[in-house]
Amino acid sequence: MSFGTDFDGCLFDMSPIIQEVALKEFGRPILAGIIAGYNLAEIYNLTEDQIKKLILICQEDRYLTPEHFMPGARETLNHLGNSAGYPIIVITSRSRVEPVKEFLRENLDVDPRRILVLHAHSVDKGKCAYSLGLEMFLDDYHESLRAVMDYGIRPLLFNQIWNQQLPRGRAYRNMERITNWQQLRLSLCGA
Repeated sequence: MSFGTDFDGCLFDMSPIIQEVALKEFGRPILAGIIAGYNLAEIYNLTEDQIKKLILICQEDRYLTPEHFMPGARETLNHLGNSAGYPIIVITSRSRVEPVKEFLRENLDVDPRRILVLHAHSVDKGKCAYSLGLEMFLDDYHESLRAVMDYGIRPLLFNQIWNQQLPRGRAYRNMERITNWQQLRLSLCGA
C-alpha cells in the first residue's frame, strides 16, 4: 500500500506560527478556528497582499523547527519509513520544497533517499499523487482531497478545526477522517 501526505496542517502545525506572525505583523492574533474558512480578508479586514505576506512569512525556513511536528507524526513516519518499509512522500503547496526536504531529512530517522518532497497546488495534488502510484493521500484541505479522489486515490482527511464543516455532497462523505497520527499508523500498519 502506498501513502503520501500534505505538509502544512497534517505533518506540520502551522497554527501557532500563523498566530505569532499575525500578532507581530498586524497587531492581532488570528485564531486557528478562523483560519478555517480561509476567509481571512473578510474576518480580519486584511487585504489580499497582507494575506500573501502572512503566508510567505509563515513559510520561511526559520519556522521549520521540530517542535512544530504534529503530535505523533515524527514517530509514525519513522515507523512507516523503517519497520513498515514505506517511502516518505510529501506533496506540499509550498513552492520551495528543498527546505522541507532538508527539515525532514534532519529530523526523521529514515534513510534520506527514501524521503520525497514535491510541490503541487491543491487542485494538482491528485495528478501528482496518481503519477507516483499512491493509493492513499492525507490532507487537511478537502478540495485537495477532491482532486485526489478524481484519480481513484483513497482520501484521508486530517481532522482540523477548519475542516469540520464540509460542503454537502457524496464526495465529501467518502473522506475518511484521521484524528491523529497514531490512528493513521494503526490504519496503515495495524501497529
